[in-house]
Amino acid sequence: MRKHLRPLAALTMAALLTVLAACGQLEENLASASPTISPSPTPIEPAEPSATPSPIPMDESAEEDTQVVGDETLGYVTIPDWWASFQDLGGATALQYSNGAGTIISLDTFSDEGLTEDQKAQITAETAAYSVWYNLEQNGVTDIVGAQVDLNGIDSFQVYGAYVSEDYGTSSIIVCWVFSDEDGGLHYVSAEGPVTEIAQAVGYVEDSYTLTPPEDLEHP
Repeated sequence: MRKHLRPLAALTMAALLTVLAACGQLEENLASASPTISPSPTPIEPAEPSATPSPIPMDESAEEDTQVVGDETLGYVTIPDWWASFQDLGGATALQYSNGAGTIISLDTFSDEGLTEDQKAQITAETAAYSVWYNLEQNGVTDIVGAQVDLNGIDSFQVYGAYVSEDYGTSSIIVCWVFSDEDGGLHYVSAEGPVTEIAQAVGYVEDSYTLTPPEDLEHP
């Protein structure tokens, strides 16, 4: 397994189509190979035995100094001000921040460069979520669960599962959100980290992720 998990090496729609094609007929084969993503307002409880807490709760952490990171393409998230930017292997298009101890938040988009209009029409947030699911499986993630959730006001598909970090040897969780914006662009957001810290990282995303620039939030 890779040291840090990402759904696709380049997060391109072309790569996504390749993954879907490898599984068969888009959603039909992926849906038959994995449990259906449910229209549930909260994540579904994973099968036992599992190191995965479910539903993934938001952490009620103490107040701390924060920074807003992101841009108008990737969106914005508020994280502790001491978290540092870094770039994971194969993550050239992603904006990633970490606490330096295995907890990571990533913001990215799927590129449709080089695709025909017919190919673009095959890609939706749901098919992208199935592809994320498939890629997590290929990276050794277990107890994978999918749900439709509200990400701070954005209708999203959430996929999460458990794995063991190669860097730290700790039981860890990765939580991914996939959604379409108003212009049809596909977004990918993830939080990953040890089971003891993932709830806090998920809380940062669920409490603060937005496509609205911070200055517009502060001065409506």
